[in-house]
Amino acid sequence: MKTCLMCGLLVSGLVLASCGHGKFTSAAKVDAEKRAGQLKSATQFDMAKQQFESGDLDRALRTVDGTIALTPDVSVSHLLRGRILLEMGRAEEALAAFARGEEVDPKNADFAYFRGVVLESVGRRTAALEAFQQASAIEPTDLKHRLAAAETMAELGWLDQAEALLVEDESEFQYSPGRRQMLGHIAMMRGDAAEGVEHFQEAVVLGGDDLSLTEDLSRAQIAAGRFTDAEKSLKRLMESPTCKDRRDVRHMRARCLVETGRPIEAREVLMRLVEEKAGATDVDAWIRLTEVAVMMSDDRQLRTAASKLISIAPDRFEGYVAQAMWQRREKNLPAALRSLDKAISIAGDNPAPTRLKALVLKQMGRAADASVMFEEADRLARAR
Repeated sequence: MKTCLMCGLLVSGLVLASCGHGKFTSAAKVDAEKRAGQLKSATQFDMAKQQFESGDLDRALRTVDGTIALTPDVSVSHLLRGRILLEMGRAEEALAAFARGEEVDPKNADFAYFRGVVLESVGRRTAALEAFQQASAIEPTDLKHRLAAAETMAELGWLDQAEALLVEDESEFQYSPGRRQMLGHIAMMRGDAAEGVEHFQEAVVLGGDDLSLTEDLSRAQIAAGRFTDAEKSLKRLMESPTCKDRRDVRHMRARCLVETGRPIEAREVLMRLVEEKAGATDVDAWIRLTEVAVMMSDDRQLRTAASKLISIAPDRFEGYVAQAMWQRREKNLPAALRSLDKAISIAGDNPAPTRLKALVLKQMGRAADASVMFEEADRLARAR
């Protein structure tokens, strides 16, 4: 009897032990599978990020979707998915991805920030501003969010509010080139080029090698009439391989060279511009060449530039004015008057062709007609 009882207890113990070990093994298996899924998800996330950064957006989206399927409650995966969709131009889907990420991690300011980026890209600036302000409230020490809010305010025309936002807690961001750059843009939007120059100069000092700051400074210096300083800034900008062949930068330098009385150097820059493939229809370059030709008394260049302008831009008055200037030099005053009448008919409120016509009339001995034209040119100048 005792032997049977012992056997029963032993069997019972083995059964119980077997049941307990089974539960432990099952839990361990689930835990191991979870860790394996997390590891695979992390690996896929890194792969998706690399694909995104290399511009392989379709593959990046497929990879990050696989990551989310494995670990749906990891917020950074939703953030990456939204950024991929944003780059693909799929705005509504991007917003949905950021919304899902916010549900997982409402304290991550990047979701509000990128939501603002999406909204701004589709022209919903007021909603974008609210998103940027939300991001700034979550992470008040991240200047990126404040700059985005200030830029959106400026785009909405709220320049005073944008400036106030940037000077608030000024000491905390006093060494930020981005803050100074944005203040410079606000000054330029107000038409205060001199103040813009001050802000951009400080931004350049703080920003080191950031070429966008030097470009902003050069544009502000041109707007302020500081052409010598602007030419130096542009020369520094053109030392960069990414900027040295940009046509807009070379255009600005040519203007500075003209304005500072260096027509030979300006002609060299402009001739290279017009000789390039895009130069055949570059109206601004040909107009600037007429100015250089006048400064250098180069009648042949003036005639060539005038003919080219009339050919490529018959609806612009500058070609006819240049033609009239060449005809005047050739003493063909009646032809010069005809060219100027054509220029005046399409010049709108620009007084330049009217003033030149007055000079031609005076040269022809028609003093009364010249006086009328001078008065008209003055009226046009006052009305601008």
